[in-house]
Amino acid sequence: MTPEGRRFWTIRQTADFLQINFKSCYAMAARGEIPFVRIGKRTIRIDARRLCEQLERQVAGKNVK
Repeated sequence: MTPEGRRFWTIRQTADFLQINFKSCYAMAARGEIPFVRIGKRTIRIDARRLCEQLERQVAGKNVK
C-alpha cells in the first residue's frame, strides 16, 4: 500500500508527494520518468505503487547519506 492509501494519484498528489512543482511532475510523466496510466484522452493517473518501487530502487542503487 502507498503512503496515501491509494494506488493511483493525480499529478498534483504526486507533485506534493515528491515535493516538486506541478508542471515539473507533468513533464516528468510526459517523458516517461514517472509511471502513469491514461484514462481517456486527457486524464492521467500516476501508479503510486510503481512510483514508490522506482524510488526505492533508485535509493538502493546509490550511496545515500
